[in-house]
Amino acid sequence: MWYKREEQTAIVTYWYMMNGMQQIVGGLLAYCFTLIKPGGALKSWQALFLAYGCVSVLWGFFVLWWLPDSPMKAKCFKEEDKVCFGCEQELEG
Repeated sequence: MWYKREEQTAIVTYWYMMNGMQQIVGGLLAYCFTLIKPGGALKSWQALFLAYGCVSVLWGFFVLWWLPDSPMKAKCFKEEDKVCFGCEQELEG
């Protein structure tokens, strides 16, 4: 997706905010995985890597299925909005 110059600041801010949120949630999850008792089939770090890997792969498949290739193919916009997007991209490019 393309963002206008005035929208880019907010998008980058949200990106960095989510980085901090991921560190908080990831730290809590890592602590929970350290509570796995030793002697099982998997060590705690192996279970952590397996869980994060499975979530990442599933999220990747979801994004490939859900995300449109371009704003012109997005279902949430009306046809007249899509025409305006094309005009804006021509003016900016």
